[in-house]
Amino acid sequence: MPKRGGSSDEKNVTNGRRFGNFFLPNLEGNGNKGDEAIPPSAFPSATTKSESIDMMLAKELNKLSFKEREVISEEIHGIAVKHVAEETTTIRSKAFQDLDTELKKLCETKGGVGEMAHAFHRSQELFGSSHDQGTYLNTKIIRIMFIRCDRFDCKKAAERICRFANLMYNLYGDNGLERLAKLSDLDDKEMAVMKQGHCQVLPSRDRSGRRIYAFFSSDTWDAVPHKTKCRVLAYVFMAMLDESTQQKGIVALLWNKHLDIHACLT
Repeated sequence: MPKRGGSSDEKNVTNGRRFGNFFLPNLEGNGNKGDEAIPPSAFPSATTKSESIDMMLAKELNKLSFKEREVISEEIHGIAVKHVAEETTTIRSKAFQDLDTELKKLCETKGGVGEMAHAFHRSQELFGSSHDQGTYLNTKIIRIMFIRCDRFDCKKAAERICRFANLMYNLYGDNGLERLAKLSDLDDKEMAVMKQGHCQVLPSRDRSGRRIYAFFSSDTWDAVPHKTKCRVLAYVFMAMLDESTQQKGIVALLWNKHLDIHACLT
């Protein structure tokens, strides 16, 4: 990092400042010759899209009360985050029992919501329904993740586990029903995608202890097959879900290239 007052890597250039290989344009200007401000009209499309997004955001925020806007602002900045549910041994024990009941109901239901339990039911048949041995979907360390995700609403948690089992079965086959995905499950092409750095978990957390996930889109990411993306992302997300992250959540930083906000909303 350059020391105060500049360094050999920092050079003044016309209409901006260069830091090594990076160029930061001077949008304000300082009155020096050759250093005039760059007008917003120099970036018409970016300015128009930015204003459009700002207007949409302002419209939605204006629908909220002052207190609701304040809560959202504090949560974004990691201040006074109060969404961690109370947990005791008694609460967790009851939640495990209720979740087991809800899962059995889904497996016994014919058609409708019962269809979502296909992969979960398969995991019980192939690897057993024991909580100590067999599929990882029966272990407490996995089930508590889904219970926390739905704030101890065990009916929702049961449906979420079944949808997760379907996803893992589609991505990893029976291995995805027996155990969590491993790095060794990814083939050479998928490892190459990992090494491109599109998906990254930052080593530090925000001020409230939330894990920080960063995603950078590009033309190379767009060219990756859909299933490959899903296999890579499934591995990355499951790898970062330790107990603290389950309770406090994740902050996602996204950089999307060629994203049309209007296309996303239609």
